[in-house]
Amino acid sequence: MESPRHYFSRVLPCLLRKHRLNLDTITLFVGDRGSGKSIGSVATAILDYGLEGYPIWSNMEIKTTFTIGEEFGSEHGVNPGSFTIESMPVDKDRFLDGDPEYQGGCIVIEEINIWLADARRAMSNQNLAASDLVQMIRKLKTALIANCIHEMFVDNRIRDAIDNYVVCEDKALLPEGHITNAKQGEAFQLKVWPQTRKLNGWRHWEGGIEIINLPGKMWWGAYDTNQRQERIKYQANKASMDVETMIGEAPEVKEFRGKWAGIENRLMNLSAELGRNGHKTVEGPDGQELIVINSKEFYPLMGIPDDVLSDPSLDRALTALGVVKMARLSSGGRKIGIPVELGLVTS
Repeated sequence: MESPRHYFSRVLPCLLRKHRLNLDTITLFVGDRGSGKSIGSVATAILDYGLEGYPIWSNMEIKTTFTIGEEFGSEHGVNPGSFTIESMPVDKDRFLDGDPEYQGGCIVIEEINIWLADARRAMSNQNLAASDLVQMIRKLKTALIANCIHEMFVDNRIRDAIDNYVVCEDKALLPEGHITNAKQGEAFQLKVWPQTRKLNGWRHWEGGIEIINLPGKMWWGAYDTNQRQERIKYQANKASMDVETMIGEAPEVKEFRGKWAGIENRLMNLSAELGRNGHKTVEGPDGQELIVINSKEFYPLMGIPDDVLSDPSLDRALTALGVVKMARLSSGGRKIGIPVELGLVTS
């Protein structure tokens, strides 16, 4: 009789991983809130690594329980029973220092730009933390699965090292979903854009794009992104082959969403507007082009009131979005640098 773990690892295929290749693959899921990027991140971690026995570390709480019922087990030659795959917390500073604890597994990071903005050294040098991240993935031979709303919020050192971009969409919002009156949260489309040859031997510009259809109910059900946690039970059939997944939002993401919801779109729109108006630009710390604006103009244009300017979480939020504080001005205020590339997203 087959064990439940062996059965599930056999019948549930990997999404992106090739077993014969090294573990140190970097995958970035991008998409709006509710687009399935968190579900895709978790499903990939569980299917590609967790079921194979590799440890999973994350800034989220991830817990998936697989169950084989007696009737299903007897019909399919599987011992009845259940097993659970659960993530362990990742200490970002220890990881960036190359702690061997994080060797040979998979790290899942929700909203990686927010996570790095709160890392040691990142407030003074965001690029150092980004360089450390890529270096440690290679050194520790560990996979990285991360997500964020848009890749332009991720430091270009990370973007340059990514093996696979995965653009996520809820199939209910696609044209065919509107035609069939599909419900949100039940099915997702993951469009994989390979940057290297690890996925299928092709880069995306050579025709290597793949589309994965992911059932939402199996991993999170009709997920409400305003909820802190969601527990959904998926039943494959009446004979009881169940998968129950719990995903808890990362603490730093809770803080960001609670205080700074919508700030990403405001920043992208401001960057686009200033770019169209020909604002002065300079070269930033890592070579990116920055639009320069006085802080006395910047905060009002962003809709940020004076009474929150001293809130330390504001600096973390802006750092997570690529905003750079520059020299103070003798006339008052200071120079603020906004990445030009953010405006290109909305243009």
